[in-house]
Amino acid sequence: MAGQEQHTRRRRRRDRASIPRVRGHLRASPGPLRATLPKVGRVRELIERPKPGCDVEVDGGVDETTAPRVVGAGATVLVAGSAIVGARDGTATARRRLRAALNQLEDETDPAEQSARQRSQVCNSE
Repeated sequence: MAGQEQHTRRRRRRDRASIPRVRGHLRASPGPLRATLPKVGRVRELIERPKPGCDVEVDGGVDETTAPRVVGAGATVLVAGSAIVGARDGTATARRRLRAALNQLEDETDPAEQSARQRSQVCNSE
């Protein structure tokens, strides 16, 4: 039994180890956002076949202007570290702006698309 348990733990670690490599390819900046959006969409397409509903995370360059675009491309988890922590008007205001941009996106989409976007998350470090 102990051997099976150890094998399962090793397998879980191996599964998790591949995630950062994928995330590294979904950086919204530096570099043109127009080059990143198709990559996010392609990762979404590829991951939906074997793992429907799996999160696609974009880390880097996420703010209130880029967030709706990367979510529209297929991202479900956004890391907006610099946009929040580095905001001159404070973290609470920056989080509100980001949420407002994402809420506006949801209001503009049709109901079929909204269900996919409802998985989108904004890191909340309150």
